[in-house]
Amino acid sequence: MPTEVFGQEKSMFFVGGRGNGSGGVAEAGGCTQTWWDAEVAASDAATALAKLMGATGGPLINNSNLDYTHSTKRIDAASPGDFTNVEVGMVAYVTGLYLTTGRYKITEAYDDYIILSGIVSTADYNDTVLVIGGAFNVLNNACDKTDASNHSVAIHTNLSETLAGAITISSGGRSVRNTFKRIAGYNTLPGDMNRGGVYYQSPFDILLAGSIDNAKTVLLDGDGNNFEILNISDDNLVIENIHIYNTGTAAAIVYAGTPVDIVFRNCRISACNRVSNTATSDVTWDSCYTHDDLVANYNILSGGSHLFLHCVAKLNAALNWIHATGIHIDVIGCLVAGSGNYGIRPLAGAALFMTNNTFYNLAVAGVGASTHDDIIAFGNIFALGVGATAFDFAVQGSMSYNDYNCFIETDGTPLNVGTFAAGETPVMGPHSIAADPLFVDAASGNFRLKATSPCRRAGKLTIGAI
Repeated sequence: MPTEVFGQEKSMFFVGGRGNGSGGVAEAGGCTQTWWDAEVAASDAATALAKLMGATGGPLINNSNLDYTHSTKRIDAASPGDFTNVEVGMVAYVTGLYLTTGRYKITEAYDDYIILSGIVSTADYNDTVLVIGGAFNVLNNACDKTDASNHSVAIHTNLSETLAGAITISSGGRSVRNTFKRIAGYNTLPGDMNRGGVYYQSPFDILLAGSIDNAKTVLLDGDGNNFEILNISDDNLVIENIHIYNTGTAAAIVYAGTPVDIVFRNCRISACNRVSNTATSDVTWDSCYTHDDLVANYNILSGGSHLFLHCVAKLNAALNWIHATGIHIDVIGCLVAGSGNYGIRPLAGAALFMTNNTFYNLAVAGVGASTHDDIIAFGNIFALGVGATAFDFAVQGSMSYNDYNCFIETDGTPLNVGTFAAGETPVMGPHSIAADPLFVDAASGNFRLKATSPCRRAGKLTIGAI
């Protein structure tokens, strides 16, 4: 059955693309994932990108008034040889009378004509618009004009943008098909901001540097105009290497309709009101960083489960990192530092699993729970401010496992492990320690453990995030 590339196989699209991205267009083409993988294997990503678009991201072909033949699904070039550099597996945007506007895989390519066997049409047309390859001019267009419900779609952007409104992300993947829409930032070539890439900056590197390097992320700037950067209304999304910035009084992200299966990887959030306070479920935050210039409690979570993995949060004064209501959250290998009040607040039936995290200098508690369900905590360092408490419980709730943790105040005195006016107070656990964890240089944000740290347990679980 004739259909767009989205109904046939995995596909790739670009925003900005090459150079400064000034050649990007509102209706870009792209390529299949198979074409891209083969080109990279045969040469490299730079060569593949250059085949697909011009030096500033413009399309390989951008013509109108072309002849389309319905019976053969053929589009003729305007001049002989125009299609010499077009290849099977590139994706063309096509529109015209009697044609169903869409993005179609090129299935045959010749110097003077191409065939798109998937194209949907009813008659010949001699004023066809054809765009092959190239990059989109803005991320919002790429998100709006791609669909991952049948096959995964990758959108690679190297274009930092100052926005006039929120980027709306819909037509995501489907849980039942294991398809995803992936939006990934890059500097020069796709993948170079990923972990291990030339332009990778880990959240711990950001903490050490004290600032976010925007050469190592793609900046989406709200310009302080009080709207969210991302408005997400569909499932199965992966968002990588993006810096969400400057939303004024708005949250960084708004979820509409409780979407599920969302992954944020190597993203940064700064100069926003908060991260989010709308419901979603099955969300993973992997190696993400939140700065200490947010002005409200960072993550207000509801809807369903959340996982925080290897994240760093630098807390602003008197604020909290996570509030979770009625859901399950996992916090693994994270670092929470700064002058905030609480690290994690499980509320109203929330359950928490936490391991190998480091909490530093918080003023009130590492975990402040109220009417929670259950907490499991092991392998964590609580090096909190003077007079703080590791676990501060109110009203009701349980803690079924609490061991192999380290408790200390930042002045070197013992930390109060727990308080619970309505029940039994949490205690250390038989394998926990009350000792200085011996960070390399906590004052400078280096929370690695010295070789002599009591939290380094040879052959056993190391306590702490780093």
